[in-house]
Amino acid sequence: MTELREKLLRRNCRLMFWIKAVYNVKVLNSVVTLFYLHRGLTLSQLYYLAITWSVVNLISEVPSSYLADTWGRKNTLIIAVLGTVLHMIILFFAASLCAFIASFVFLSFSFACYSGTDQALLYDTKKELGEEDETLTAFGKYSSAAHLFKVVTPLLSVFIAKDLLEWQFIVLIIIDLLGVFAVFILVLFLSEPVHFTAVHEKQKGLLINAISLIKRDKEIIRLILSQSLILIGQFIFWRYHQKFFLVLGISVILIGVGHAVFHSLSAVIKYNIKKILKNNKLTERIDILNKGYAFLVALFVVLLLVYPNIYLLFTLFILFETLESIRYPFYSELFNKKSKSYNRATTLSLMNFVKSLADIPLLIIASFLVSLHIYLPVLITCTLSFVVIFFLRTKENLKHP
Repeated sequence: MTELREKLLRRNCRLMFWIKAVYNVKVLNSVVTLFYLHRGLTLSQLYYLAITWSVVNLISEVPSSYLADTWGRKNTLIIAVLGTVLHMIILFFAASLCAFIASFVFLSFSFACYSGTDQALLYDTKKELGEEDETLTAFGKYSSAAHLFKVVTPLLSVFIAKDLLEWQFIVLIIIDLLGVFAVFILVLFLSEPVHFTAVHEKQKGLLINAISLIKRDKEIIRLILSQSLILIGQFIFWRYHQKFFLVLGISVILIGVGHAVFHSLSAVIKYNIKKILKNNKLTERIDILNKGYAFLVALFVVLLLVYPNIYLLFTLFILFETLESIRYPFYSELFNKKSKSYNRATTLSLMNFVKSLADIPLLIIASFLVSLHIYLPVLITCTLSFVVIFFLRTKENLKHP
């Protein structure tokens, strides 16, 4: 490897960190539910948007990552950023369910192009540098980047949109759009890492190989489901938590403070992920985090029913949201080690494909339950976490890498 090549690859790691950080500025997210409600949507319709996301993701996830494995990670990331730009532009004018659905089509396609592709680029960069044993640390730092600016942006968001007025939401959209343009510039400076492709393997077909991996390693399905079901349950509550806590009596400002605390905790823990439960095997760490998450969610539900102290409930939400978030580097490490360089993005996206399949019926149920009572979707979050810890325990059912 030449000195220039090594320099460009090491720059990839820095660039990906800042791409992740800036891409996730998303100041609108801290009040996004309130924005949708302000524009005329109902809580049930928020789940229709999520269903749109899942359907588009289901259709485009694997093809977009197949593109990343054949056409290149960098080119696919460029497409992802352009999709986000179109989503943000539509948000300026969207005032109906149909318009928001159109924006979510672009957003979901953008996410499909980004997911798996970013991890594959980072992993292959480390592999070409001969630093494959450092990938867990790399994934932890990379994942922590998503929280870097969110330590302060939720406070900025609720300060700007404290009155929930139209012009305030427009300011937030403009800030997010400027961030996406900055990401586009950063992506242009990435260098494509080598895909370590054996010719005879490539001839079998990337998609076929990725599917055969899952067929060959039956236990990986359990791993996919254990990650996905808790993620879906968390999203179901996250999708409307801003309205949920406003109804309970939490102010918009405090919601912003809570988001800042969550992102601060997640950033610090993920950046030091290799030290977390370091005496346990990788799959054991996942199992412990899943159990902790289930316990906190169950405690949240019990207190909601018998002792609904709003500040205690909000604190519990921040804690179990953090536990769900810090699972990602561990899952990323396992998934990447179980796949191969030439079809890594496709394999990772097959896992997101499985999640999207599970998303649709659960989101339909959530949209119905929230129309009956604002508390009910939380029960799905709790139920899914217990399904994972009782039936999909990674500690006992997965081979230790």
